[in-house]
Amino acid sequence: MKNRLFSIQSCSSITPLVIVIVSVIGGLATLPGCGGTLTGNPTGGGGTTPTVAENSSNQPGDTTSSNAVALTTPERLLQSLCTQVSTCYSPLSVADCEAGVLPTAVIDSEIGLLQGYGTYAEIVADEKAKKLVVDAEMATACIQGLESLSCESIVGVGAFSRENLTDYSNIQRLFLLAPVSCGDIF
Repeated sequence: MKNRLFSIQSCSSITPLVIVIVSVIGGLATLPGCGGTLTGNPTGGGGTTPTVAENSSNQPGDTTSSNAVALTTPERLLQSLCTQVSTCYSPLSVADCEAGVLPTAVIDSEIGLLQGYGTYAEIVADEKAKKLVVDAEMATACIQGLESLSCESIVGVGAFSRENLTDYSNIQRLFLLAPVSCGDIF
């Protein structure tokens, strides 16, 4: 691959026809310097795993990431929960909220697991490992319920504090506000 016929100075100047010709002639999966490596792998963000927020379009009801990987039910719940919280508690981002909730062990019986089940990250991992059985209808209803919460109700229940945007110790209270029971998901 070191013998190239020409050099591309800017990815924005590449036309689709040039990409197709270079790909066919040179056998390149992606062009270097254009968001990819010579092996066809996209360049990463420093080896970090993207959060649900970074891996999704964040549209209501969205269950897939931009890479067409299905999100687990706990990831979908977390995304909905954090989207609502970040809307009400600016400047908190969805990604910061998710990163703050994952290591907590406060969400369990609210979604149908035994009290003290473990951290939210363990819940996500257990569903990925097929250790949890999900009632898909209940999960969808709960997610829709979370997405329908108003900022007034979220602030009123005391699930989060504007003074301390890193305290997730009462975040589970938001599940109690959902107009449908979330306690039968697992």
